[in-house]
Amino acid sequence: MVPTWIGEGVAKAPLRDLLEGAASSPKGIKCRTCSLLSDLSGDDLAALSEALSDPKISAPMIAKALDGYGVRVSPSAISRHRRECKPLE
Repeated sequence: MVPTWIGEGVAKAPLRDLLEGAASSPKGIKCRTCSLLSDLSGDDLAALSEALSDPKISAPMIAKALDGYGVRVSPSAISRHRRECKPLE
């Protein structure tokens, strides 16, 4: 049953099914920053990887640079990537 504060017709599928599907995904869901890293190559990949590993470069600084590059990634997504994702090897 969908809670009344969500509203009728908003839920697209049962929550249990969505959660089980996410948990059974073999690789999980890639974060936005991981997706971007997998799409980049060469100097762009190296530059972003270096920036992500440099604690002196803040997440908002990286987000602003990426916005100028034409990619929207929030500072919170970059911070979450730094905390939770394995670095490229």
